[in-house]
Amino acid sequence: MSAIIQIAPVRKTVWVKATPLRAFEMFTAGIDRWWPKTHGLGAAPLRESVIEPFVGGRWYSRHADGTDAVVGHVLVWQPAERFACTWHWPLQAGPWLAWIYLTTFGSLVAFSAYMLLLARTSTSVAASYTLVNPVVALCLGVTVGREQVSAWEWLAAAVVMIGVVLLFASRRPALQ
Repeated sequence: MSAIIQIAPVRKTVWVKATPLRAFEMFTAGIDRWWPKTHGLGAAPLRESVIEPFVGGRWYSRHADGTDAVVGHVLVWQPAERFACTWHWPLQAGPWLAWIYLTTFGSLVAFSAYMLLLARTSTSVAASYTLVNPVVALCLGVTVGREQVSAWEWLAAAVVMIGVVLLFASRRPALQ
């Protein structure tokens, strides 16, 4: 059974001590005065936010590296009465390619390899691989992805590896 969830539109009312025209101008032409510089879509720091004052105009952000990132487009421009715009979420190839890669290799290939491993080895050996894989991923993240890893994460990886070593040590036949 699937349910359709309908999200209510966001509506917010703010009362200000200004004429409708002045409030409209501050919201649109003055967007650079109130829009947070930490909320830009580009890779470089946000330098300026701009809304072009006409229907079809761009709402864009200009960044320190000279690039512009389109945030949306003006749908309704009625000074002192009404303003409406779209909000674009930029489509980037990198995240989509990562998702496809992870879906293919992280799910399909890895699951098939794990099933093959279960068929050919003992359950405890197969289970040990599920413990070692995150440690391998951690090491790859540090070496290839230049990720920062805390001392606690390294400690956790060491505990996992000690557990795997103990698992295999307890499986060895005793020397006679």
